[in-house]
Amino acid sequence: MIIDIYFIRHGDPNYEFDCLTDLGKRQANKTGEYLSNIPFDVVYASSLGRAMETASYTAKRLKLPIIKLDWAREDKAWEEISMYYESRKGNSWIFKEGPYLQRMKELQDDPLWYKDSLFSPSVEQGIKRVNKALVEWLLSLNIVHDREKHTFKAIGDVKKNIALFAHGGFGSLFVSAITDMNYAYYVNHYHEHDCCGITHFRICLDDKTPIEIVDYNSIEHLKDIE
Repeated sequence: MIIDIYFIRHGDPNYEFDCLTDLGKRQANKTGEYLSNIPFDVVYASSLGRAMETASYTAKRLKLPIIKLDWAREDKAWEEISMYYESRKGNSWIFKEGPYLQRMKELQDDPLWYKDSLFSPSVEQGIKRVNKALVEWLLSLNIVHDREKHTFKAIGDVKKNIALFAHGGFGSLFVSAITDMNYAYYVNHYHEHDCCGITHFRICLDDKTPIEIVDYNSIEHLKDIE
């Protein structure tokens, strides 16, 4: 049995009011048009406003409710994987340019890279939190993710098409967790999600096949947006 999970970043945001800008609304509407052609069984979203608003365009077209996921919120990820940048005189994501990204490049083959003295303990906490939450979320969908074997299997009825609307910073944690990819490797080899960028995962529930990334951060559906 095969299932498809689509991760979608929210549209262009107004962070002050946690909603979409006019551009973001056009992006979300276009994304909803595109995704409405996929027979989704369920729509999930981070409980922050900008993710919920983006998801609403798809959910409304499909006549599906939006199920909120607090563990997918960007503010939690920010508390965990942002650190101080002297050049910015403030915090930014560790996957941005600078000493943190460079150090992760040097440690990209080390599964315990986050224990390096350059990183705060919150980074390890964030990695482990999302890994644990993802396993529990998949279990709620009757899917067992064996992180040692990098495989998946069904333990009951499953949804075949799943949409998750969330955020860029959180998305970096999510993608590395669901693919069992070392986060330090991921951020040095994959571009950050663009607004309404879609990543499509295909999972074979045979307990022996690794996950497939069918499409990463696709924004083809937005090419006519002004």
